[in-house]
Amino acid sequence: MFGGGWGGTLIALAAVVSIVGALNGWTLMSAQAPYAAARDGLFPAAFATRRRGVPTFGVLVGVLLASLLTVVNYTSGASGLFEILVLITTFSATVPYLLASGAQLYFLLSGRREEVRTGRFVRDVALALAGFGFSFWLVAGAGYAAVYQGVLFLFAGVLVYVWMAARRASRAEGVDAAEATPAVTAAGPAVTAAGREATPAVTAAGPAATADSVI
Repeated sequence: MFGGGWGGTLIALAAVVSIVGALNGWTLMSAQAPYAAARDGLFPAAFATRRRGVPTFGVLVGVLLASLLTVVNYTSGASGLFEILVLITTFSATVPYLLASGAQLYFLLSGRREEVRTGRFVRDVALALAGFGFSFWLVAGAGYAAVYQGVLFLFAGVLVYVWMAARRASRAEGVDAAEATPAVTAAGPAVTAAGREATPAVTAAGPAATADSVI
């Protein structure tokens, strides 16, 4: 057969180059979502730091979490380690598509039908339903183990969201209090001046009232 041994070696080297390139690309891209969330105030500010145009903190956290997940699954003696990791990745990547399809259905069915033409409305509803059904099928097909571990990661993200929401609320209250303080301070001299203007009027009215009482 043409190529024999060296053909297989060449294909293996090409596969290694392709895998390394794809791994680097996915590793760098995995930090973009936390970076965008941090810029919107939904993630800690550390994820918004960049060095040479790369969100380094997000890359490090992503690599550490992936390594930790690999070690946990390996030490637990789970068979088919690579398959479980692929299924967890599938679940994690599919959930945003599932939520986006649901958001599209909500937008179309929440009394905004007049903003979309009838033909496009039917098409968009059909596409949203198809996307939701396909995403749901992928989530169900990931298996119990992948869905279980993926849901745990989602629950851990809820804690981050609650923490950031509480920080935003406290900052908003501080800003409102700071804006209200100058207004109260500025209103103070006006009230004092009004009191001073009213005092002579009362004093001037005093003799007139006394004369009336004498008469």
